[in-house]
Amino acid sequence: MGSKLMKRRNHLIRTPCTAHCINLVLDEIGELKNVKETLASIKSITKFIYNHSKILNLMREYTGRELIRHAITRFATDYLAMNSIVQSDAELRRMFTSEAWTKDKLAKSCEGRIVDGIISDKMF
Repeated sequence: MGSKLMKRRNHLIRTPCTAHCINLVLDEIGELKNVKETLASIKSITKFIYNHSKILNLMREYTGRELIRHAITRFATDYLAMNSIVQSDAELRRMFTSEAWTKDKLAKSCEGRIVDGIISDKMF
């Protein structure tokens, strides 16, 4: 559409939206197997933490900040969420090895063990 308009109106200058182009690039990167798996792990961690108020409060106590969560409308939020987990990595590892966590019933739940395993994984 833009090309046709520029042919008819030669005084117009067409510039692509940089944000849209970046989102398209990030979308392509997000389809890579390792990246896709990492993003799925990030979503599992943040979903688990934010779905349980006791764990959310424990996370806030250990990290002193909020985690950025995935948003459907913007692909870049996946990478912002990943960065917030990376920035809080040491604190989250301490939290998931703390007595408060290990004594909590959620630590023994299936979902809790999965998230704990992700955080504890040295490859993560």
